Amino acid sequence: MAAFAGGEKWSTGADIKQTSLPEKTEQLLKEQVDKELAASRVYFAASIYFDDLGFGGIASYLKKEADGEQTHAGGFSDYLIKRGSHANLGALNAVAADWDSPVHCFEALLEAEVANTASINAIAEQALQDKDHMTYSFLKEYLDEQVNAEDEWTTNVQKIRSYAKLPGLLWHLDKEFS
Repeated sequence: MAAFAGGEKWSTGADIKQTSLPEKTEQLLKEQVDKELAASRVYFAASIYFDDLGFGGIASYLKKEADGEQTHAGGFSDYLIKRGSHANLGALNAVAADWDSPVHCFEALLEAEVANTASINAIAEQALQDKDHMTYSFLKEYLDEQVNAEDEWTTNVQKIRSYAKLPGLLWHLDKEFS
């Protein structure tokens, strides 16, 4: 119990019973919040990279992707709270935005999506192992979204590889992303 300034007592919720998260699943969910925030930073760094190159359409698209990853982090955090836990935000790490070409940048973004899929799959596997069907059900939306994200980024990589072969064609891709 905690107390207000006037001395009134209020519950922190610790006395309320609910189905708790299995420890390992809980830890993986907490880590996923940080991974989603890190992914947001990578997308934002990529948007800056393309903005610096003068490709505002691609930069704008990547900023929206960064916002989407922030939304995912919020979704995982909200779920943790609903299950009686909370997210502990880790330290912000520097983003290795050392891409040597637009193609390399897009390939790195696809690799990041593949890694994110593997991370969410690991949480789903742990949830099933723990017989935590609520978490597994929660993850379904994110797993479905990852299928679409990987497909989209595979297409994006194929496009940028094609467009990069001839000077000036990246402007057409930039227009497509606008």
